[in-house]
Amino acid sequence: MKRRSAHIVCGADTPTVTTCGRKIAALLIALLLITDYVASTTAVEKSSASGFKVICQLINLATQDAHASESSQIDDSIESTLALFNLKISAPKALQELTAAEAAAAEIEKEGFAEKVHCAGEAKERCVKAATRAKDHGKSKEQQSLEKAAAHPQILEAINATLMQIDTAVRELKAEKRSAQPMEVNKLLLQALGTKPDGVSELKPTKWSSNLATSCGKPKGDTGGTVVGANLATDIVCLCSSDASNTDNKVCGTKAAGPTVQFSGTGNELKYARKTLAGECKTQFPAQPLTASNLQDAIQHFEIEVARPQGTDNVLKTTLGFIKGAGSTG
Repeated sequence: MKRRSAHIVCGADTPTVTTCGRKIAALLIALLLITDYVASTTAVEKSSASGFKVICQLINLATQDAHASESSQIDDSIESTLALFNLKISAPKALQELTAAEAAAAEIEKEGFAEKVHCAGEAKERCVKAATRAKDHGKSKEQQSLEKAAAHPQILEAINATLMQIDTAVRELKAEKRSAQPMEVNKLLLQALGTKPDGVSELKPTKWSSNLATSCGKPKGDTGGTVVGANLATDIVCLCSSDASNTDNKVCGTKAAGPTVQFSGTGNELKYARKTLAGECKTQFPAQPLTASNLQDAIQHFEIEVARPQGTDNVLKTTLGFIKGAGSTG
């Protein structure tokens, strides 16, 4: 089977931003497996119900809006404590002056601030955080212990090395967090869906053919469908719809017969089919919250489904949907 281009979804509300990034990569890998769907030569009722379920799980997740996860936020106390330790070790005089000043930010800008070099440019924000932390927690046991330890050169070297590692980790986490903002995640979700299932938004692929088999694939000859794999919208239409040669099917186990569409892409049937099938997804399979674990579960179910061998002598693999016989007619 020929593999089609993938669509990307990121799980929001993940335990960490790193996890969210991993879910993007995992789903990208999984959706590379969405290949040419071929309908059953005899549309046996519910024969593709298992395929319908796994694609519905992905659609139900992808139709949700992503929100920033509170658990992925970086505690400001981590950065301020790190800044305080750094400044205490590298420029204790600067810390002393800033802590004594009424407003640390204003003090840095003064001409008479002798330690300006330690707080110039990007370092200014950290100097302010260090001074604030020193004012609020300067008498803590941790701070006093650090001051005593820093008096020993060998211990000071070890402290510096540890602080550098923590600083690198915090910077990487902040950069990763910026790349996984809800707006960007929602953009990826829509890219995966292809279109909102509202019955109004159009399915954009321009390569719809004249019938289901040509649009969605013929596995015996390794003939890729012209539209399948572009996004979840086209995939579910290919999985559950009929053309004029095979009407009134319930191959996906939908309450009503699967929609009949013109696969030329010129009519309104496609967007209505998309809306109807997405509605069935929500009815049959209540949506789980958009989380890393739920996304991973949906990916695993999908991978298992497309890996099932089908057709005569089980020679057809990496397909979504039931195939009976050789799979030569789509």
